Amino acid sequence: MKIPTYARQTAAPRSGGGQFLTAQLNTGAMMAPANAQRAAFQQLSSTAANVSEIAFKKAEVNAQTAALAAANTFQVELETLREQSKQMTPGDAEKLYMEGSVLAENRSAIGLNRLGRNEFKRRASTIRSQQQLHFLKESNTRYRAQAKANMIKNVDEGARISSNLSLSDEVRMEGYIAARLSIANSLSTVDAADAAEAELKLVETVARDIAYGLVSDSASPVAVISQFSSRESSDHILSKLFPALSNAQIESITKDMTDVVTRQTKTRNEARSETNRVAKEGAEEVVRSIYFDEDISLEQKLELFASIKDSVHIPAATLKIVETFLYEGGRGAAQDIEEDVLAAARDINADAIRTDAELITAIAVEGWNLSAETIRTTLIPLIKSKRDTIFTQAREWGEAELGFTASMNNSPIEMFQNKAKKAAKLRANLLDWREKNPGKDIWQYTRQQVEDLKNTPNQAALVSLPAVSLRYRAAVSDGDATKIADLRLALITIMVAGNMVSARDASRSNFDPLDIIDGEPQE
Repeated sequence: MKIPTYARQTAAPRSGGGQFLTAQLNTGAMMAPANAQRAAFQQLSSTAANVSEIAFKKAEVNAQTAALAAANTFQVELETLREQSKQMTPGDAEKLYMEGSVLAENRSAIGLNRLGRNEFKRRASTIRSQQQLHFLKESNTRYRAQAKANMIKNVDEGARISSNLSLSDEVRMEGYIAARLSIANSLSTVDAADAAEAELKLVETVARDIAYGLVSDSASPVAVISQFSSRESSDHILSKLFPALSNAQIESITKDMTDVVTRQTKTRNEARSETNRVAKEGAEEVVRSIYFDEDISLEQKLELFASIKDSVHIPAATLKIVETFLYEGGRGAAQDIEEDVLAAARDINADAIRTDAELITAIAVEGWNLSAETIRTTLIPLIKSKRDTIFTQAREWGEAELGFTASMNNSPIEMFQNKAKKAAKLRANLLDWREKNPGKDIWQYTRQQVEDLKNTPNQAALVSLPAVSLRYRAAVSDGDATKIADLRLALITIMVAGNMVSARDASRSNFDPLDIIDGEPQE
């Protein structure tokens, strides 16, 4: 039996037993758990830092958002204050804005945290500066406007006092000096040009108003005008103003003084004429009542006659026949004479007699024997019928002269509408005139009315003139013959309607609308 043997797996050391071992300890392996723990801690710390940073960023964003909203609110409140201040005097406006802006800023910051307040203050500072700059600019403008208004008010008051001829020279001069001082004191707050304009206006206004007063109060207005034009006046204030008045101002005021006198003379004459007209119509109405009003007793008619027996507005012959009519019992002639009735009717048809008052006068002058009944039932209706016929003829002629036909009343065309309006105006004026002027010749009045209405421009038509003229110029420039012809006709229609040119002149073959529009004289 063979005994098993052991085979050595490692070599025996070559050195002796006194040698050091060469085997080493693995430190990396030993530190691995600690390193892993440290890495894990670092990662955790980094994560915590990131979370903290994100939370801060969120707080910062929220604060900025809140601050932005507060800043917007602040700006809106300041703009509202600016708008409110525009309705106030400059002093009150400034107080409102300055006090209100502080309150608005404090109010807008309510509810903000520390971060939000810091951000809001930064934004509010910019907004406050910008809005305050706008406010001060607007406020300065209002201050200047207010200062100018105050200056003008003081100048007007001074001018009123200094031109009041009922005041003493001393008071008037004080008023003028006060106005001058107001201008001088305003130089620091108003534009120099505005002050200079106020100075010129003061001198001319005072001179003009004094001149008007002198010429209005004078018994010899022509002499006053002549003196003024020669830079002479008995008025103490006016005489001192002449050196400051230019020749053009003297000429202008002189012309206006002449116009004042002309208007006053016309007004006085018209007043006298109106007074006479009313008195004449009243006297004639009494005559009518005496002759034709059957509801008035004879005693009442006698009293009425007493009120007009001395009237200068009724011919003496008419007064005589009215008196005879009354004392004969108010019946007129006991019996008509046929030849007298025919003669009266003939004169009425020939327009020699146009009113009932003229008929009564004719009876007196001609000595006609006409009963009151014949006058009432035959001759008076004939007069009215004749008047209505003449009125109708005059109206129809006037409408034809204005180019009006009945179909134009409902026309949508503006030019036809204008003719319809003028025709309506003519009818209204004629009716009014007939009512106020019974028996007078209506034809002369009708002709004048037609002429005036023809010369009244159609302003509505002229509104479209600029646009149509521009289109016409463009067509001429482009050489489009069709457009030129159409737009030329449109321009002529507008210009004739607006009384810029007569239809006769516009019908000339060489007429160019632009010659009139551009102000060039026609050949």
